[in-house]
Amino acid sequence: MARLRPTLIALLLGILTGGLFIYYLLPKTETPPQPQTSHALTIEKIQALGRLELLHYVVRDVATYRWTYSIPLTESRILLVIHGEAIICMDFSRIRVSHKDPTTHSLTLQLPPPEVCQVKVDPEKTRIYDASFSIVEWWEDGEAHRVREALAQAQDSLQKTIQATFPRDLAYTQAKALLTRILQEAGWQQVSFVTSEAPNL
Repeated sequence: MARLRPTLIALLLGILTGGLFIYYLLPKTETPPQPQTSHALTIEKIQALGRLELLHYVVRDVATYRWTYSIPLTESRILLVIHGEAIICMDFSRIRVSHKDPTTHSLTLQLPPPEVCQVKVDPEKTRIYDASFSIVEWWEDGEAHRVREALAQAQDSLQKTIQATFPRDLAYTQAKALLTRILQEAGWQQVSFVTSEAPNL
């Protein structure tokens, strides 16, 4: 019995050694890496969106355009019922991180101001409500030229009006709602915003 002990021990060591050798030789299935959300990548993706439309609305206005000449009692006048559209957007490439704290999942972004991306008068829907042309426009297609000139002036006037009066607060609200949804899906639980135009939104 005493002689068997060294033999058993040697046999067990051999089995153990062989098992370890086979274990290390066999191909192993690697555990796939766990997906991780990169907050920096999320911000880059938001900035890559560029100019994004926030508001799109129809504009209607009534305007009168006049042309006077040195000839007495000569005046041309066109009254237009203007139909157009305006698009307000924000350049997300200009968004900057003002503060971030991954431990509390809080993030503050600085938003650029919203801007007028497009104002367009629709000549097909714009109507001439009233027109009166002088003798000067009776030659060389002068009446059609005045109509085109009035539409150009309407376009310029509408651009300036929209720039001064579009609802900036509503544009900021739209941007905030969109960004908050994206960022919360990326893991940021507390999202806030600041701008150069106003205190915290």
